[in-house]
Amino acid sequence: DSFFETYEQLDEISKTTLASYAKKATRSAAVHRKIAADFEHMADKSRKPSMKASATSLSDKWKDKYRNRLKNIDKAVDRLSK
Repeated sequence: DSFFETYEQLDEISKTTLASYAKKATRSAAVHRKIAADFEHMADKSRKPSMKASATSLSDKWKDKYRNRLKNIDKAVDRLSK
C-alpha cells in the first residue's frame, strides 16, 4: 500500500514547476521553430540535391521537436488550469 501512495505522489508536479516548464518551453519552442525554418529556407535555396535532402531532413527533425514541445506545453497548461 505504501508503494502505491509513493507512486501517486511521484505523478504530482507542483504548479510552480509546471509554470516554470511552460515558460522555458515556450522559448525553446520558438527556437526550434526558427531553426526548422532556417533549414527549410536552406533546402529551398540549395542547388545540390544532396544538400537539399540533408537540409529537408534536418528541417523535418526540428519541426518534430517543435510540435512535440507544443504538445507538452499544452499538457502543462492543462494541468495548471485544473
